[in-house]
Order: sequence, then structure tokens, then C-alpha cells
Amino acid sequence: MRRQNFNNRLTSPVPKFDRLDSIVTQFLRAIRPSQPQLHPENVNTIVEEAVRFFTPEIQDRDIVVEQELRSDLPLLQTRS
Repeated sequence: MRRQNFNNRLTSPVPKFDRLDSIVTQFLRAIRPSQPQLHPENVNTIVEEAVRFFTPEIQDRDIVVEQELRSDLPLLQTRS
């Protein structure tokens, strides 16, 4: 009886340590800076989307936005 009780005490913390290890590992993975996933993006597309997004604000304030887009610009490497 005594031996079984002793063995239970030794084995029961193992799942708790595994769980704690998993929590710490996930936490460290979350706070560690990771390599950004870059992909090429057309500058014109970014400008057009930004203007489209701000159109209600632009119109409310009677602002005139003129876009001069160029097709010869290199692609930007942007984050996903």
C-alpha cells in the first residue's frame, strides 16, 4: 500500500509538468518575434485601397484627392 501511494505521488505530477511546459512553450512562441511573411504588392493597389477606405472621411471634409498612379514602379515586399 505504501509503495503504491509513493508511486502515485511520483507519477501524478508528470501530466501537470507536461501541461505547464505546453503553456510556457505557447507563451514564448506568442511573444517571440517571428519572421514576417512577405509578399509582393503593387503600390498602385495600396494607394487605391487606402483612398477607397478613406473616401467617406475625404468626402465629409470636402477634400479633393488626385491620384497619379504609375505602372513602372517596383513591387513592394509587404507583410501578409
